Amino acid sequence: RTGADPWIVVPLVYSTVEASNLIEYLAGDSETVYGAKRSARGRQVPWTSAFSKIHMELGNEAWNGVFRGGNLEHSASYGTRAQTIFTAMRRAASFDSAKFDLIIGGQAVWTGRNREIQAACNNNDTFAIAPYMMYEVNAWTNHQQLFAPLFAESEMNCRTGVARQNREMLNAFSRQIPLSVYEINLHTTGGSIPQEALDALTPSLGAGIAVANSMLQMLRDLNIRDQVFYSLPQIYFQRSDGKKVRLWGAVIDMGVTDRRRPQYLALQLVNKTISAATMIVTTH
Repeated sequence: RTGADPWIVVPLVYSTVEASNLIEYLAGDSETVYGAKRSARGRQVPWTSAFSKIHMELGNEAWNGVFRGGNLEHSASYGTRAQTIFTAMRRAASFDSAKFDLIIGGQAVWTGRNREIQAACNNNDTFAIAPYMMYEVNAWTNHQQLFAPLFAESEMNCRTGVARQNREMLNAFSRQIPLSVYEINLHTTGGSIPQEALDALTPSLGAGIAVANSMLQMLRDLNIRDQVFYSLPQIYFQRSDGKKVRLWGAVIDMGVTDRRRPQYLALQLVNKTISAATMIVTTH
């Protein structure tokens, strides 16, 4: 209904058998064991026929200690595990390399860690990061202080920042490895900004434009085509200082009023525009 392709987080605790079965469930015909399970749930034809590509990332921030029990913080071990799981997926009878995007995820701010992850895996299709914006705000008295750094940050990110650093890190490998974004939004969870100013920043029109602008710049400057906005539903997140930051949801009253934040509207506009068949090239 949305025209979006799915981005599935594959549990790190999966076995090779479970990984192969997942491929069969998504891509196998209804006469296979797991294709029959899918068919019994109301979807007779493979899910690969519904989407241009199914993105499959091994683990949700495997490097992140917050998720212990379902993560793998040691970089080389995570890369090695991805190699094993992706090998099992690729050997599955129903696997179609044109329909699946096998992804390993890294920590955007730590390119050294990401290099170790990628060095331990040679069968992933993509490497993904989360280049969040505006982690901390300590000046808020006017629009210039709130929004000038925000718009400048996205440009810096592509010129010398984490997106550029990770792109250059991947360029050092002998094979071509696309860079994707598994999450992006503001991340204003730090700084002395008061509640009133925080409420004027994160759910604002300026924030919506800034996030879409950042995604467009990464597409233009670094060829980062696949980018995932985080997230669909959420009203606010409580910071460690007790303040409530109106992140990360793009729809804040889903199923009732379906009120959408500016981030949603900006991305909707961008997606409609860049997918239009009537685009023309202009010279400036």
